[in-house]
Amino acid sequence: MKDLVKNSSIMLGGNTIAQIISLAIYPVLSRLYSTDDFGLLNLFLSIAGIMVLFATAEYQDAILLPNNDNKASACFQTGFACTLAVTLICLLSLPFSHIIASVFNAPPLADIFYLIPLYVFFSALWMLLSHWFYRKKEFMKISGYTITQSVFNASAKSALGIWGNTAYGMIISMTIAPIIAFAGCLSKNLRKVLSPLFSVNKTECISMAKEYSDFPKYSLPRSIINNFSGSLPVFILTPFFSLSEIGIYGMALTLAFKPINLFNSSVHGVLYQRFSEKVSNNETLIPILSYFTKTALCIVIPVFAVLYFFLPWLAAVILGEEWRESGEYIRIMLPWLAILVVLGSVHFIPNLFKQQKGLLIFETAYFVLRIVALIIGILQNDFKLAIVLFFSVSTLVLLAQLIWMFILVRNHDKMVS
Repeated sequence: MKDLVKNSSIMLGGNTIAQIISLAIYPVLSRLYSTDDFGLLNLFLSIAGIMVLFATAEYQDAILLPNNDNKASACFQTGFACTLAVTLICLLSLPFSHIIASVFNAPPLADIFYLIPLYVFFSALWMLLSHWFYRKKEFMKISGYTITQSVFNASAKSALGIWGNTAYGMIISMTIAPIIAFAGCLSKNLRKVLSPLFSVNKTECISMAKEYSDFPKYSLPRSIINNFSGSLPVFILTPFFSLSEIGIYGMALTLAFKPINLFNSSVHGVLYQRFSEKVSNNETLIPILSYFTKTALCIVIPVFAVLYFFLPWLAAVILGEEWRESGEYIRIMLPWLAILVVLGSVHFIPNLFKQQKGLLIFETAYFVLRIVALIIGILQNDFKLAIVLFFSVSTLVLLAQLIWMFILVRNHDKMVS
């Protein structure tokens, strides 16, 4: 438990600094960039985010599971081969950028579409490398990357906005920041940690690709559905409503999700490594899972209860009066966010027991119900109704999924006790 607290603290410290920087700059960005600019940013990240998932085929989650580094490095190399293939596909899609932009009724997307291959390649590469660092318990390296990326991203967004590049400044910054952070991370003395990744054994790669085939077979579709599901308001509502409305909603989602993502990203890798270790040693899991869940909810629920009454006012004061509606949207998200605090940190549990297929079923139900919710909002020509229904069904499905994970852990503990 001491190692868990120590490693989580390292991750939480780095992520806290990064997120404070990222959040602190939003009062400036909301005055430099328009709601339309934020809408375009959300559309760009929604498209690129899905391609990043294809670019690893979820093999990054397999890196922590093998019992020796040779097999783990083969998982990394298999994922990297997928990264190269998907980046090439993104490059081949560039001539069709205007067609893609017209589908979303967002012509400015075509002018910035060429950045997608760069964003996809470096984001996917970092996903693979960060899981290797988790395996080697190099938590300081991960924190360093996170802080560097956040500092550069915030600085570049502000600078480009001040210099008048308000159309694409945020997207350019979001694309370049991972590259700068990645270069900074690799500039340190990491030869010993990274050297196993450069020794390619094709036979071992093929063997690991087969052994962990459930990741691309079940986890990848689940992640794609999950990512696409989260981006459904952007994909489905953009053709029917304005980029401005998408921008206001996107701001709410960003401000609400960043603190949750801060917590999840700080704890997830540490918990994954610890749970994997306990499963390998045939040790029980329910004590650590119960402790984590109770502690997280005891902190989150009172904080959210207080925030509920002040969110619209806070949004108007911090971001400007035109962003008041973002506070209303965050209110709607609070129950979903509370469950996500726990679930987002332990979503790897089905992987430990090769239950990716069950997780895919949950994600499919999540996806379908969210589409129905948005369609109802479109038919009623009511953007806010669509968001209310979207997060209501999201909360119910995530709660059911969390209960299922507890059942999986209890079944494991009965077998080893």
